Amino acid sequence: MHELALIQEILDTVMARAWQSEVSQVTLIKLSVGKISGALPQALEFGFDAAKRGTPLEGARLVIEEVEPLLQCNSCQQTFTSDGWAFICAACGGSDVRIIKGQEVILEYFEGL
Repeated sequence: MHELALIQEILDTVMARAWQSEVSQVTLIKLSVGKISGALPQALEFGFDAAKRGTPLEGARLVIEEVEPLLQCNSCQQTFTSDGWAFICAACGGSDVRIIKGQEVILEYFEGL
């Protein structure tokens, strides 16, 4: 489960930035997670609950916004979304595509006191 390592890295980043900003208690962490990133939101939440125990982040809440894939056809330049892993351009039927969004896992921000 790579999500546990991923969430641990995010928590380490938040703790370091909170310390630098003199934030003593983090109350909220917001992530954007692409639907084709390979990171499952439920696994991230499970890892978050486990990794925050006994840390200054113990009272924090995790909010995850799932990001839909956005692709661009390299043949006709049309941009389109996809519900699954079939990346076929609806305009021309081409399968040579570039992924614009949907693979990311981004720490958007955190809030604290």
